[in-house]
Amino acid sequence: MNTSIANKAMLRFAKEYAEQNWYLEGWLKPDDFWGNEYDKLKNPDAPKVVRVSYVKPMFDEDKEGIGYWSIPRVEIDSNWGNPRISVVDPDKNFCCLAYDRETNEFKEGQFWRKNGIELAEKVKSRLDLYIQMYKDGYDLKVERV
Repeated sequence: MNTSIANKAMLRFAKEYAEQNWYLEGWLKPDDFWGNEYDKLKNPDAPKVVRVSYVKPMFDEDKEGIGYWSIPRVEIDSNWGNPRISVVDPDKNFCCLAYDRETNEFKEGQFWRKNGIELAEKVKSRLDLYIQMYKDGYDLKVERV
Protein backbone atom coordinates (compact mmCIF):
# COMPACT_ATOMS: atom_id res chain seq x y z
CA MET A 1 0.00 0.00 0.00
CA ASN A 2 1.22 3.47 -0.87
CA THR A 3 1.35 5.32 2.46
CA SER A 4 3.32 8.32 3.68
CA ILE A 5 6.38 8.23 5.91
CA ALA A 6 4.45 10.29 8.48
CA ASN A 7 1.71 7.64 8.56
CA LYS A 8 4.30 4.90 9.06
CA ALA A 9 5.87 6.88 11.91
CA MET A 10 2.42 7.29 13.49
CA LEU A 11 1.75 3.56 13.22
CA ARG A 12 5.06 2.82 14.93
CA PHE A 13 4.38 5.34 17.70
CA ALA A 14 0.79 4.13 18.23
CA LYS A 15 1.88 0.51 18.60
CA GLU A 16 4.64 1.37 21.07
CA TYR A 17 2.43 3.74 23.08
CA ALA A 18 -0.32 1.14 23.24
CA GLU A 19 2.06 -1.54 24.47
CA GLN A 20 3.59 0.77 27.11
CA ASN A 21 0.17 1.80 28.45
CA TRP A 22 -1.61 -1.56 28.15
CA TYR A 23 -4.00 -0.34 25.44
CA LEU A 24 -5.65 -2.98 23.22
CA GLU A 25 -6.47 -2.71 19.55
CA GLY A 26 -9.96 -1.28 19.51
CA TRP A 27 -12.94 -0.62 17.36
CA LEU A 28 -12.30 1.92 14.62
CA LYS A 29 -15.16 4.31 14.02
CA PRO A 30 -16.16 4.71 10.37
CA ASP A 31 -14.45 7.46 8.40
CA ASP A 32 -17.43 9.70 7.76
CA PHE A 33 -15.66 13.03 7.23
CA TRP A 34 -16.79 14.41 3.87
CA GLY A 35 -13.40 16.10 3.33
CA ASN A 36 -11.71 12.71 3.08
CA GLU A 37 -14.21 11.50 0.48
CA TYR A 38 -13.68 14.69 -1.54
CA ASP A 39 -9.90 14.24 -1.29
CA LYS A 40 -10.09 10.63 -2.53
CA LEU A 41 -11.95 11.81 -5.64
CA LYS A 42 -9.65 14.77 -6.26
CA ASN A 43 -6.36 12.93 -5.53
CA PRO A 44 -6.86 9.21 -6.30
CA ASP A 45 -3.11 8.50 -6.51
CA ALA A 46 -2.17 10.25 -3.26
CA PRO A 47 -0.74 8.18 -0.40
CA LYS A 48 -3.45 6.42 1.60
CA VAL A 49 -3.75 6.71 5.36
CA VAL A 50 -3.65 3.45 7.31
CA ARG A 51 -6.04 3.90 10.23
CA VAL A 52 -5.76 2.20 13.62
CA SER A 53 -7.19 2.50 17.12
CA TYR A 54 -5.88 1.32 20.48
CA VAL A 55 -8.01 1.75 23.61
CA LYS A 56 -7.33 1.28 27.33
CA PRO A 57 -9.69 -1.44 28.57
CA MET A 58 -12.27 -0.12 31.02
CA PHE A 59 -15.14 -1.63 32.95
CA ASP A 60 -18.57 -0.22 32.10
CA GLU A 61 -18.87 1.40 35.52
CA ASP A 62 -15.56 3.23 34.90
CA LYS A 63 -16.94 4.68 31.66
CA GLU A 64 -19.99 6.26 33.27
CA GLY A 65 -19.89 10.03 33.30
CA ILE A 66 -16.95 10.40 30.92
CA GLY A 67 -17.24 11.34 27.28
CA TYR A 68 -15.64 9.79 24.24
CA TRP A 69 -12.74 12.26 24.35
CA SER A 70 -11.87 11.20 27.91
CA ILE A 71 -11.40 7.49 27.20
CA PRO A 72 -7.64 6.75 27.13
CA ARG A 73 -6.67 5.76 23.59
CA VAL A 74 -4.50 6.42 20.56
CA GLU A 75 -6.05 6.66 17.08
CA ILE A 76 -4.77 7.32 13.61
CA ASP A 77 -7.20 8.66 11.06
CA SER A 78 -7.28 11.00 8.10
CA ASN A 79 -8.08 14.70 7.83
CA TRP A 80 -8.41 15.98 4.26
CA GLY A 81 -6.34 12.97 3.22
CA ASN A 82 -3.49 13.73 5.63
CA PRO A 83 -2.50 11.40 8.47
CA ARG A 84 -3.56 12.53 11.94
CA ILE A 85 -2.87 10.96 15.33
CA SER A 86 -4.95 11.56 18.44
CA VAL A 87 -3.72 10.52 21.88
CA VAL A 88 -5.57 10.50 25.20
CA ASP A 89 -3.24 9.47 28.00
CA PRO A 90 -4.32 7.60 31.17
CA ASP A 91 -4.68 10.98 32.94
CA LYS A 92 -7.08 12.09 30.17
CA ASN A 93 -4.75 14.70 28.65
CA PHE A 94 -5.37 15.02 24.91
CA CYS A 95 -3.39 15.92 21.82
CA CYS A 96 -4.02 15.63 18.11
CA LEU A 97 -1.30 16.14 15.48
CA ALA A 98 -1.61 16.21 11.69
CA TYR A 99 1.20 15.86 9.16
CA ASP A 100 1.26 16.56 5.43
CA ARG A 101 1.09 13.29 3.46
CA GLU A 102 3.39 14.56 0.69
CA THR A 103 6.10 16.43 2.63
CA ASN A 104 5.75 14.52 5.94
CA GLU A 105 5.97 17.85 7.76
CA PHE A 106 3.93 18.83 10.80
CA LYS A 107 0.80 20.76 9.76
CA GLU A 108 -1.23 21.46 12.87
CA GLY A 109 -1.95 20.31 16.38
CA GLN A 110 -4.42 20.63 19.21
CA PHE A 111 -4.20 19.82 22.88
CA TRP A 112 -6.16 20.29 26.04
CA ARG A 113 -6.27 19.55 29.74
CA LYS A 114 -3.56 20.25 32.27
CA ASN A 115 -0.66 18.44 30.59
CA GLY A 116 -1.93 18.35 27.01
CA ILE A 117 0.88 20.52 25.67
CA GLU A 118 3.53 18.26 27.22
CA LEU A 119 1.83 15.23 25.68
CA ALA A 120 1.74 16.96 22.28
CA GLU A 121 5.44 17.83 22.53
CA LYS A 122 6.31 14.25 23.47
CA VAL A 123 4.30 12.76 20.60
CA LYS A 124 5.60 15.29 18.04
CA SER A 125 9.19 14.76 19.13
CA ARG A 126 8.90 10.99 18.71
CA LEU A 127 7.11 11.28 15.35
CA ASP A 128 9.73 13.71 14.03
CA LEU A 129 12.47 11.31 15.13
CA TYR A 130 10.80 8.36 13.35
CA ILE A 131 10.21 10.41 10.21
CA GLN A 132 13.89 11.39 10.11
CA MET A 133 14.93 7.77 10.70
CA TYR A 134 12.75 6.63 7.76
CA LYS A 135 14.24 9.35 5.57
CA ASP A 136 17.73 8.17 6.60
CA GLY A 137 16.90 4.64 5.45
CA TYR A 138 16.08 2.87 8.71
CA ASP A 139 13.37 0.24 8.56
CA LEU A 140 11.37 0.54 11.77
CA LYS A 141 9.36 -2.60 11.08
CA VAL A 142 5.81 -1.26 11.04
CA GLU A 143 3.65 -4.39 10.99
CA ARG A 144 0.37 -2.86 9.77
CA VAL A 145 1.72 -1.45 6.49
